[in-house]
Parts: sequence; structure tokens; C-alpha cells
Amino acid sequence: MDYQHCFDSIPDWKQRPVWLCGLDVVSLGAIRFLEGNNNPAQGILDDGFSAHVRIAGNDIWPTDHLADIPKGALFVITAFREKQQRLLRAKITERFGPESVVTLSNPTEIRIEASGRCNLRCPSCQVANHGDTAFCYEDRGFLEPSRLDSILYKLDRELPQAPAIYLFSLGEPLLNPRLSELIQLVHAHGYLAVVSSNLSLRVDLAELVESEPDILKISVSGFSQAVYQTTHVGGRVELVKENMRQLAELIWERNKRTLVTVGYHVYNNNGGEELESMRRYCEELGFLFQPVKAMYFNMLKRSGYFPFSESDQRFVEQYYDHPEAILSAPVPVPGACGTAICRNMRDKLFLDYDGTVMLCELFHHDGRYKSYLDVSLDEIGAWRREHWICRRCMAYGMHLKA
Repeated sequence: MDYQHCFDSIPDWKQRPVWLCGLDVVSLGAIRFLEGNNNPAQGILDDGFSAHVRIAGNDIWPTDHLADIPKGALFVITAFREKQQRLLRAKITERFGPESVVTLSNPTEIRIEASGRCNLRCPSCQVANHGDTAFCYEDRGFLEPSRLDSILYKLDRELPQAPAIYLFSLGEPLLNPRLSELIQLVHAHGYLAVVSSNLSLRVDLAELVESEPDILKISVSGFSQAVYQTTHVGGRVELVKENMRQLAELIWERNKRTLVTVGYHVYNNNGGEELESMRRYCEELGFLFQPVKAMYFNMLKRSGYFPFSESDQRFVEQYYDHPEAILSAPVPVPGACGTAICRNMRDKLFLDYDGTVMLCELFHHDGRYKSYLDVSLDEIGAWRREHWICRRCMAYGMHLKA
């Protein structure tokens, strides 16, 4: 991503205290850039925080901290969502003037599946609920470093504005025995590396930490095994917590800057003390705790193209507060196709472990195209715009949930 161009739009940026607005992968890249130019960021402002915290060496403040910042500062909006960008710009402009704020462009999110396999079978994920007639999940492999290198060289030319490579989609990256090599390749090409894991497996965490992914996301849905196992099926939460502690110790001992975030998927059985126990555990380890409402991910079932199985229905009825919103017969949304472009189509590129272009995080044999190495971005865009799955998804307003 061309941070230089962004900052050079304000001639005196090297002499001004710089604040970043919005904790995101773009803000981490900006921090590295500012340090390289001898003007370290003062901190990150984010409305997801209610008090000052220090995580992975980064000072993060609530947005209300704007009132305590002296005039003369430069604010760089790094938030991903456009609505948040607009709100931040309005607040900053009102207090500091329009010359004090610049927005980094909303970048393309590149997802490359490091592993075509997963060790768990979570019912809300398509790894478990895709249906054998739509997609075969067997005999899938791993992303090879040589293939990733070729992909990255092509991305260097076609999407130089992308700040990061996300080495996951729906697989478990830590199953790939060469994951650390993949992370090192991503760094060698100048991108940040983002990895996500359920962390319910035994792997060499020291090797992972040494490769220093910029962001490591951990997916959980409970603090006790009795609760966790209902939604992270096949996982062991005590192993997850053991791995989390080991990660924290390794990152501290080796002085690494990996930002660890814990995505807590909220169902109707894991709030209250379950959630608060995991929150306290994350605070103890110095990890960023991010609870998010669980989503049942299978847009073709939710739009009525495929039926829900009996096990699908039982799971949704038991663990979602409003199961009817998921299971009820879909109704086309008038004008939905023109309401908003699908964020997956506009902002993301999905590649499978073998380099095949995919529509999105959707398992369907028609949702696979050609090797990214053999097609242009224009061809990919045309394929997606005219695809029957995209048209159906958008007709029922499913793209608004993406």
C-alpha cells in the first residue's frame, strides 16, 4: 500500500504528531511506515474501546480522547468501514479543521487459503454444513510456498494498494506444515500477514511466533468445554487456552509485535459468565477480546436454494436467539441488488489453496473459476458480476449480510 503518497498529500506531516483512527490492518501498516520515517504514531483512536489499553506495543484510546489532543495534530483515518470513516472525519473536522485529517483508501482484502482442510466441524460453518451435492470437502490440500510466491508477484503488479495478505478463509492455517514459510514470503513481498486459527490443535507455536504474523486471530465460542464443544464441534477449549498462554509467553519472551485478537462468537448459550471469563483471560494475556454475534454461514441455504437439513434446523433452533430469521422461507428484497454492492465482490479477492479464484467464502462447485495466475482482474470481475450465485444472493439481500 502506498503510505508515502497518502502522507505526502500533507507537506508538513513529518513535523506533526500523527494519530491513527481505527484499529485495522491498515493502521498497523501505517505504524510501521511512520516508524521508518522517524515520526512514530502517537496512538490509535477507536470507538470500540472505552478506556486506554496497550496491546502488542500499540497505545489504543477511545475516540472521545480527541477532546484531550492539542491542536496541530494530524489524523489519519485507517478504519475499514466507510460509515465509520465518515463519522470520524466529521468529528475531527469539527474540532481540528479539514486540513488535519486524511483518509487512507479502502483497500482490497486478499484472502488466500493456506489450508484446504479444517480439524473442526462447526455447524455454523460451511466446512460442516455445505452439503455433499454442492461441494466435496475431501482430499483438499495445502498452499505451497512456490505457488504463493507466483501469486504474490502477480498481486504486486495488479493490486499494489493492498496492505495485507489474509492466509485463511474457512480452513485451519496451522494444519499447513509450511505456514511459517508462507508468512515469511508475504513479508518478503512487502505485505502484512494475517492468520486465523481455532487454536484447538497441537503445533509448533514457537515456529509460528518466530515468523511473526502481524495479526493472529483466534476463534472461540466459550470458556468451558461443556459450552465450547456445542458450537466448536471437535475442539478442546482447555487446549485452546493452553495454546493462548503459550503464545502470550512466546511473544513476550521473543519481543514480537504480533497483534493477537480473540473473536468470541456469541450464541445464546455462551454469554454471561462464559463470555466474561474469556474476556478476563484475554486481558490477562494481553490479547484483544472481540465478541461478535455468531452468523450461520451458508447463503444458498439461507436464500432457499438448498434446504436446511434436520441437523441444521436443530442447531439453529437451539443456539440462535431468532432462528426464524435464518430458517424462514426467504422473500426477495425489492431493489436489493441496487441497494449496495456486495462487499465481497467490491473489496475482496478469494483464492483457494491451489490458486483457484473463488466467488467468496462459499463452498459450491460453480463458485470456482480458473487459476488466478491465468486470468486478469477484469475477467474475474466479469465472472462474478454475471454469476447466478451472486445474482441470487443479491436478490434476497444476502449480500447485505456479507
